[in-house]
Amino acid sequence: MYNMEGLEDELTCPVCLELHTCPLLLPCHHNLCRRCAEAFLETLPDEPEGAQAACSSVPPAPPSSEGKLESFACPTCRKEVRLGDRGVDGLGKNLLLQNIIDRFKHAVACLVCDATPPRDAVKSCTNCKLSYCRDCLTLMHPARGVLANHQLVAPIESFDALQKTVMCPDHKNKPVELYCKKDKTPVCSLCKLVGRHKEHDVAALEEVFGTKQEQLQKEIKELGRKIEEETRKIKELEGRRAAMGEHGSQVKSQIQLECAALIDIIREREVAMVAKVEEVVRDDTGKIQTFIDSSYEKVKNANSSLAYAKEAAKETDPACFLQTEQLVTGRVEQSNSMFVDDEQYTHIPIDRVTVDLSSLKSLLKGIDLPHAPVTSPEKCKATAHEATVSWDTDDDQNYKFDVLYSSPGDFPIRMSNVQGKSCEVKDLKESTSYGVTVISKTNGGTAKSNSFPMKTTSEPMDASTKEGSFYWPSMEKNSEPVKASTKEWPPYWSSMKTTSEPVETKEELPSPKLSRKRQKRATRRYQRLSTHHLNEWNRPSEGRYTHLRGSPPGLPGCYMGCSVDKIAAIDKDHVTPKVSNAKMEDLQRRVDELEVKTMEEKGKIQKPSLNAPSIDKEKCRTSFDMAYIEWESPDDIGVFELHCSCADESSDDRPIIIQNIRGNFSVVRGLSSDTKYKFQVCATDGNSVCPSATVTMETMPFFFRFDPETAGKRLHLSERNTRAVKGDEIPSLPVVPGRFKTSTVFGTAAVSGGRHYWEVGTENARYYLLGVAYGDVSREVNIGESPGGWGIERTSGDTYKAHDQGNSHDITFSPHPDKIGVILDYNSGFVTFQDAESKKVIHTFKVKFGRPVYPAFSLWIGLGGISSVLKLHTGVSIPQ
Repeated sequence: MYNMEGLEDELTCPVCLELHTCPLLLPCHHNLCRRCAEAFLETLPDEPEGAQAACSSVPPAPPSSEGKLESFACPTCRKEVRLGDRGVDGLGKNLLLQNIIDRFKHAVACLVCDATPPRDAVKSCTNCKLSYCRDCLTLMHPARGVLANHQLVAPIESFDALQKTVMCPDHKNKPVELYCKKDKTPVCSLCKLVGRHKEHDVAALEEVFGTKQEQLQKEIKELGRKIEEETRKIKELEGRRAAMGEHGSQVKSQIQLECAALIDIIREREVAMVAKVEEVVRDDTGKIQTFIDSSYEKVKNANSSLAYAKEAAKETDPACFLQTEQLVTGRVEQSNSMFVDDEQYTHIPIDRVTVDLSSLKSLLKGIDLPHAPVTSPEKCKATAHEATVSWDTDDDQNYKFDVLYSSPGDFPIRMSNVQGKSCEVKDLKESTSYGVTVISKTNGGTAKSNSFPMKTTSEPMDASTKEGSFYWPSMEKNSEPVKASTKEWPPYWSSMKTTSEPVETKEELPSPKLSRKRQKRATRRYQRLSTHHLNEWNRPSEGRYTHLRGSPPGLPGCYMGCSVDKIAAIDKDHVTPKVSNAKMEDLQRRVDELEVKTMEEKGKIQKPSLNAPSIDKEKCRTSFDMAYIEWESPDDIGVFELHCSCADESSDDRPIIIQNIRGNFSVVRGLSSDTKYKFQVCATDGNSVCPSATVTMETMPFFFRFDPETAGKRLHLSERNTRAVKGDEIPSLPVVPGRFKTSTVFGTAAVSGGRHYWEVGTENARYYLLGVAYGDVSREVNIGESPGGWGIERTSGDTYKAHDQGNSHDITFSPHPDKIGVILDYNSGFVTFQDAESKKVIHTFKVKFGRPVYPAFSLWIGLGGISSVLKLHTGVSIPQ
C-alpha cells in the first residue's frame, strides 16, 4: 500500500468528489468519471438538475437531433469539450490513472462467501466477474473443467476497467501502436497511413516510453529534492518563528520588570524627596521657633517690668518712690534694651526647596521602542572600497542609528550614532559580499532592519599599465601603483615571457646531486610558500609590508603581476629542477626560515578568542518567580548561554540552562520564591565556552492579594484586598468574564514553576475552602468540585474534605489552626496544607501540573448567619 498523502486530490473526481470510476481523459488533460460525463450529456438546457447545472458556468451547446448535448464544459478548467459522433466513447480511458487508483484502493471483499463480515478476496475472475476469498476459490472456482480456462487476476473492486488496451480515439477498434512526436500522443497504424498523422514523425511506443519514463523519474527526483529543501526551510522558518515568539516574551518580561523597577525607583525617590523636604522644613521651622521662643521670653520679661513700673509710677509718697526709682528705671531700660532690631529670621527663605519634574515627565513620556528601519536598496550604491547605505523610518523624532556590516567569516563592524537616514561606509574589500543591518536607537530600546546583501565592485586595471611593465598594488593607502620595467631585470629573468606558456632557457645548468625524492619535496615546499607569499602580497593590507617595494620577498621581479598559474608554469621547467647542491641547500634553509616566519605571522593574524562576558548586577532584577539578567560583552555580536542553579547545594531544584541567546539579556522563569540563585553567562562559538564570573541573586517572597476581578458578588474585600468576608450581594460590581458565580476568589499571581508559600488566617472562619486551580476552571462551582482544582474544605469542627478535581473524601485534623500555611511545589507536583504555627501537615495533594495555577479561596455563611473571614499573609519566607 502506497502513501496517500498529497495524492487524494489527483484521484478524486471534481464532480462526484469520489475516487474516479472508469476515468476519461479530456482534451484539456483533466479527468472525469464516465458516469459523470454521461450525466453531462443527459442534461438538457432547460433542466437545471444534473452535473452540468452544478459544475459548469459555460452555456451548453445546442442539443443534437437525438436530444443529447454535443459538448460540455470541463468542470476543472471550464474549457469546452467537443464530442464527435462517438460521444463519450470518443474520449479515451485514462488507464494510467485507473491503475494508480487500483493500487491505492483498500482490500476487496469476497462476493460469494457467507462470512460476516466477508473475508478479503485473494483472486478475481474476469470471466465470472466475481472476487473470491481463499476458501471460496477452492470450493466454488476450482481450476478444472471449463473454469480452468478462466482468467484469474489480483483482486479488483470494479470490472468496468478490465480493458487494459488503449484504443485509438480516431479509429475505434484499433489499439495505439505508435507515438506521434508532433502532436505528442499515441496513435494507431491507420493514423500514420491514412489519418491526420500521415505526415508526422512517429516512433515506437516502447522507445518513447523508456525515454519519457526516464525523464519523468528525473523530474520526480528533482521535485522530491525541492520538497525536502522546502520542508527543511519550513522547519527553519518555524524555528525562527518560535525564536521570535520567545524573544518577544523575553522583551515583554523585560519591559514589565524594567517598568516595575522604574516605579520602585520613583517610589523610593518619592520617599527620599519627601524625607528631605521634611528635614529642611524641620530645620527651618526649628530656627523660626527659636526666634519665636526668644521673642516670647522678651515680651514676658518686658510685661513684668512694665507692670511693676506702672505700679511704681502710681506711688504718691516721694520718699518711697525715690527709694526704688533707680531699680525700677534700670529694669525698664534693661527691658527696652532687649528689643533690638534682629532680622536674622528674614534671611531664612520660606520656599527653600521646590520641585520641578517636568523634564523627567517628558523623558518618561518619551520612553518608547522605535520602529524598525527599512533599507532602501535602490538608494544604496557600492564601489570597490566604499558604499552608501540609505534607509527610511516611520519615526519623526531625530533618532540615532547604528550601521552593522560584515563579510562572510569576518567579525561585524559597527558605525555608531549615525544621524540622518544615510551614511558612507569606507575601507571595504573589492568584489566582496556584505550583510548590512541598520539599528534604530531610542532611550527605550532598539529596533533592527532586515539584513540586506550588498556587493562591492572590482577595481579596474590601471590604463597606464602597458606591455613590458607589470602592475603591483602598493601597500600604502592613496599611493600610486609601482611599475617595474623589464630593462631593470637581470638578463636571465628578462628573457622570460609573461605568458602561461613554458619558458625555455638557452643556458644549461649542472644537474643537482640531490636525490629525486628530496628534489620533489623541496620543489613542493618552494612552490607552496611562493604561492602563499604571492597571495599574502596581493590581498588588501592595512599598513603591513609598507616597507616593501617591487616584488614580494624571496620572489624574482618577473613574478610581479603574474598569477599563480603563470608562476607555476615558469617554475615548471626552468627554476627548480636545475640548481646546484649549494643552491638547493641555501634554498632549503630559506624555505625553513620562511616557514617559521609564516607560522609566526599566522599566529599574529588569528581571529581573537572568545571574551568572557560580565554580568551587570545593577541592571539585573528579580521577582518571586523570574529573574532578568543583563550582561556586557567585548564582542559586538555573539551567542551566549545562561546558567542558573540554586545556591543551596542541598536543594533538589534542577539547574536551568538557556541556550542560543543572541543579545545581552535573558529572562529565567519558573524560579522558587525567597531563594538564592547563582547565575553565570557563557560566551560560546559552538566549540568552546568562556564563562563569566558567578553572580548570586535572591528572588522575592511570594506576594499577592485577592483579585477583585474574579471575586463572587457576595464576597466583600477590604484592607487593600487582603481580607475577604462573605455578606450580602454587591449589585454594583461590573460584569467581567472571569468572575465566579459562587463565593470564590482567585489570587492575583499565577505560578508556573518553582516552590512558593503563603499563609491564610482562619481564626474567624468557620466554613471555608483553600486551594489552587487552573485559570480556566469552571466559574459555576466551588474550587475542587470540577476538573482543574484542588483544595481542602472545613465542613465542621475538626472535619475537613479534600477535593481533587471533582472527587472528595473526608479528613480529620485537630485542633483547628488559627493560620494555615500552603506550600506549592509546582515542579515536584505537591500542594501541602499545614498548621502555620505547629508545622503539622493537614493534607497533601500529588498533582502533575500542566499550566499555571492560581491560589483559590471560597467562603460560606454558617448556621445562625455567622460570616466567615479570611485574612491573607503573603510575602513571608518559605519554612525550612
